[in-house]
Amino acid sequence: MDNSLNGITILAKGTKVKGNIFAKGDIRIDGNVEGKVECSGKVVLGDQSSTEIDVDTESIDLNGAFKGAINASKQINIGPQGNISGELVTPSLVVEKGAVINSEIKMDTRPPHKKSDAK
Repeated sequence: MDNSLNGITILAKGTKVKGNIFAKGDIRIDGNVEGKVECSGKVVLGDQSSTEIDVDTESIDLNGAFKGAINASKQINIGPQGNISGELVTPSLVVEKGAVINSEIKMDTRPPHKKSDAK
């Protein structure tokens, strides 16, 4: 992760967050998060993380338990300890041996669109 411009936000093991997180730089999550994460950089979910979140980001490394939806404009990487369920949308997906995936996967090379709150 490049922390030279915007820094890194770290949610350490034992940290619990319920709500929305907005990060201009990269974010690493080793704790428990429920809600939504919007990140202009990279999201890393450590192997001890447990999350139920919706994520909008450039790229994400998944190493822990994840439930929710991911819209990654560049890439999703799922490590050997990743346990993923939900919806994944990205132009590039890397899955390491040992990862568990129970997800709908959409490989989309078009530019991402923002979901509108208007109904």
